[in-house]
Amino acid sequence: MQAQQEITHPIGVHLLLVNNRLETLSKRTHFTKGQIIVCSICFFFILLGQFMNKFSPIETIENYFTSPGNIVNTYYVKKGWFWTIAIYFCVSFRYYSKETVNKKLLIRSLLRVFFFTICWFFFTQWFFGAPIMDKVFVWTGGQCVNVNQDKIPDALKRYFKVSADIAPDLFQSTAVSSATCRLLKGNWDGGHDPSGHVFLLTLSVIILILESLELFSLDESYVSPLDKAFSWKEFFLHPLIILGLAITLELTMFLMTIIRYHSFVEQLGGFAFAFLAVWLVNKVTEITQKQLRV
Repeated sequence: MQAQQEITHPIGVHLLLVNNRLETLSKRTHFTKGQIIVCSICFFFILLGQFMNKFSPIETIENYFTSPGNIVNTYYVKKGWFWTIAIYFCVSFRYYSKETVNKKLLIRSLLRVFFFTICWFFFTQWFFGAPIMDKVFVWTGGQCVNVNQDKIPDALKRYFKVSADIAPDLFQSTAVSSATCRLLKGNWDGGHDPSGHVFLLTLSVIILILESLELFSLDESYVSPLDKAFSWKEFFLHPLIILGLAITLELTMFLMTIIRYHSFVEQLGGFAFAFLAVWLVNKVTEITQKQLRV
């Protein structure tokens, strides 16, 4: 009787309806329900950031945490994939060390994170030359400009040409990566530059929320970080606290990125590539599982 009352309660009915819609959407798109929810949260943050950019005072838009030199961006976001993988492996190895470990679930999770890493590497670091995000930028008319002649190493001079007759000391190129362009103190100009930060942070949040928390939830020896037996050190080193802090940092910096950097279309470009990466990882993981019989 009590279960029936819970199901007929308006909130329970709405939650059941949402769950059914998510299951239908999951079957049609080959995304898990969790992935759909997390991607929806990231998309909401993009819309929220656009709203804040349009209607917030300038001191809100140009604050310490939206500046590229802030400590979180410098030491966490720019090395975001390292921290994401490090936190994930801390949780996964903690779970692996337990006698109750479900090896099939662990292997599937490790496969997904491995394929996510390949997607991150191809999109932001290297893809048979420049990474995919830089290739998109160049293919849509972008180039590296305003590079001083004396900053160009001999090995790269053949990739540059004079920008204009009126500025013989400034060179431009369509053959170098964004990382090289920044290193040479040049500027990206023109073209569609899909946001690498949006791509990175979307995948990182998916790994931390879905992969890490899923493994953590399977640990039957879980002890709440609020247990009075914990010292302050044990509290802050508790995996759930570390995960919570990491997810909070990433969502905060996701919003800071949206508020100040890239156009709305470029932010959607980075998100679209992350969305595509999730779909590809799901398909490749499914195929790999069948081959490995996992």
